[in-house]
Amino acid sequence: MLLFPAEDAHAVVRQRLLGICAAAGVNFASLPVDVITAPSLRLDLPADRRRLERTVSERRPACSCSIP
Repeated sequence: MLLFPAEDAHAVVRQRLLGICAAAGVNFASLPVDVITAPSLRLDLPADRRRLERTVSERRPACSCSIP
């Protein structure tokens, strides 16, 4: 999974994911989760789009999420 937490603090996102995994009976540490830590990601900016495309190409996530 490739995750961009947007405005949420990373600690809040981690706690949320840990809670979801616990409820589902899944060990979070066993999941391939990459987090985009850039302060912003604007798809209307060509440079941001290129960086995202490069990251997706390198990481090849099964899914991606943006938490607004």
